[in-house]
Amino acid sequence: MKYGFYFLIALAIAVSSCGNDGSGREREPKPVPPGNGRPDVTEVDDFSSELADGVLRYSGPSMTLRYDRGGVLVSRDDNGRCGIVDLDGAAEISFTYSGIGADSMLISPELMIGEYALRNASVKMMGRAENRIWLKIIDSDSAIHVMVLPERLKQ
Repeated sequence: MKYGFYFLIALAIAVSSCGNDGSGREREPKPVPPGNGRPDVTEVDDFSSELADGVLRYSGPSMTLRYDRGGVLVSRDDNGRCGIVDLDGAAEISFTYSGIGADSMLISPELMIGEYALRNASVKMMGRAENRIWLKIIDSDSAIHVMVLPERLKQ
């Protein structure tokens, strides 16, 4: 019983000091970054590992399709729509856009993952070389998708 009383005293002291850094004042809350807390596709970050890999592909939170793996085909139709299809039927990606702005942001991008349309996504061209473009996509859930597609032919 005697030790239980000391334990309760120690517990009360420990609980009462929570939120105190010992300076006699409470800790200030961490500042909230400006904006909506969602990462911005225009923020500078290290995309060099993606740019070093020139394989046509899509990679996102739920799947990765790479042209260098057997059974994956990449196509582009006359309207500029690009498709990446896994021949076993498990996955299909379709992507189109109307142009690229001066800030490298894609204009009117449309990404379909299977039957699901990815809405309100920010898409930025991160690189262009060897008839390919590298795209960074941030969806409404702040998930990052990466696509490397054949560049459109001039029409």
